Amino acid sequence: MILTALAARLTEAANQTGTDPASRARVLLELQSELADALTATINEAVAAAAADIGRLETAEAIGRSPAEVGRRITAHNRRVGKPGRPGRRRRQTA
Repeated sequence: MILTALAARLTEAANQTGTDPASRARVLLELQSELADALTATINEAVAAAAADIGRLETAEAIGRSPAEVGRRITAHNRRVGKPGRPGRRRRQTA
């Protein structure tokens, strides 16, 4: 899983006590966006799987979030994996 690899990199960067603090900060700042993106993708995947199993409303109750947030996370997951958002409809025509 990508999160375990990122966690190992984070631990390694945080434990570099002999290096220059500025270079350590630069490495940690680079990891920050990667960690946030990977964590968000993992959460969205779990929410989408839960909603497929038990439904959106039950998922929202189970995770303590609103049904709207569950829907946003499902949409974000579907976009990331390339699943079409509106099955059965033609694509919008742009002039």
